[in-house]
Amino acid sequence: MQIVFGAPSQLVSTEKFLMPYVLEGEVRTYNQTMLDHFDVRSRAIFLCVQAETAVWRFFDWRTLATGPLDGEALAKLIEPLF
Repeated sequence: MQIVFGAPSQLVSTEKFLMPYVLEGEVRTYNQTMLDHFDVRSRAIFLCVQAETAVWRFFDWRTLATGPLDGEALAKLIEPLF
């Protein structure tokens, strides 16, 4: 599993995700078999801010699924690797 993130071009952005976010990035999962078949799974991640709270959310470009990026979501991403 590889997690990368960085700041968007503006302090707070909605360019790539409808909720305002201050960090954007990607979670990628792969193993050697997946690499052999060019199958790297990727989800966009955003640190969304609302009022005085902040929460990491994911967005899957293939299925258009979105939700909180919590331990359960990360476990589901790791599951196919084993």
